[in-house]
Amino acid sequence: MPISPSSVLPATRSAQLQATLAWIEAVSSADFAAMQDAVTEDYTQELLPADSQHPPWPSRAAYLEFYSKLLPNFASFVTTIHEVKECKGLVLMDASSVADTITGFHYEMAYDLTFTVAQQTDGSYKVTSLKEHFRDTAARDALEKHFILQVQAPQAGWAGAFGN
Repeated sequence: MPISPSSVLPATRSAQLQATLAWIEAVSSADFAAMQDAVTEDYTQELLPADSQHPPWPSRAAYLEFYSKLLPNFASFVTTIHEVKECKGLVLMDASSVADTITGFHYEMAYDLTFTVAQQTDGSYKVTSLKEHFRDTAARDALEKHFILQVQAPQAGWAGAFGN
């Protein structure tokens, strides 16, 4: 469940871009130790467009808890990066994912990713925040409906299905 080899990435990758790629690779492969290592303790993540069903994750612990319930439901998850722009402390990506759940639901999504990255005291770079803007909320809603109806507790809704 990696980053697609067809991704458009610069030949020379800055340390902050490498940090964001580590985040994507960790999430795409459901590597929870790498997911924790890729972000700071005060990491936050926001799904956009914002609404009451998708509150921001205010901490690394909340992000890890959500993904620990979501990612095991995927049989495959491949992310393709179409474009990267960056400046100090900020990496912007045009990306898409193709995934299949363990129950056979096929999912395709396009999004814009805005990563905030900071150098740590040890010289490494980590992601401090992410804004994930879904370009097609209908695709996101279809995935949510699938998880609610097929995988998790139908009466709980999206947030309840993953313990939020």
